[in-house]
Amino acid sequence: MLQQEEEALNGSADKAVKDSEKIFTEMIRLLEKRNSDVKQQIRSQQETEVSRVRELQERLEQEITELKRKDQELKQLSDTEDHNQFLHNYPSLSPLSGSTHSSSIRIRPLRDFEDVTAAVSQSPDHIHSASLCWS
Repeated sequence: MLQQEEEALNGSADKAVKDSEKIFTEMIRLLEKRNSDVKQQIRSQQETEVSRVRELQERLEQEITELKRKDQELKQLSDTEDHNQFLHNYPSLSPLSGSTHSSSIRIRPLRDFEDVTAAVSQSPDHIHSASLCWS
């Protein structure tokens, strides 16, 4: 009878090892897939934000160029000694095209990816908690 008990224990332990290995293999596969998904989301967000920043930079550079041109025109006009000529030419100066006002510029702090890091860093805690349940 003890021999049967030993065989049953060995069989049960072998099955538990096999089952747990299967579960851990699936968990690893799921974690690797989730890792890949998170990387892809981060890179996609990175591309979007870099594109937004570059577009804003280009608009600002264009505005700087236009402001420099306008400044030069105003300097030339201010050098005019004939006040009548100044008053006559001033309205003809082209107004600035839709300039980018500083209130419309939205610069985000460099925390964009910290939320992702925080969420991912909690994963080991969840895994550790689950492993304690099996102990």
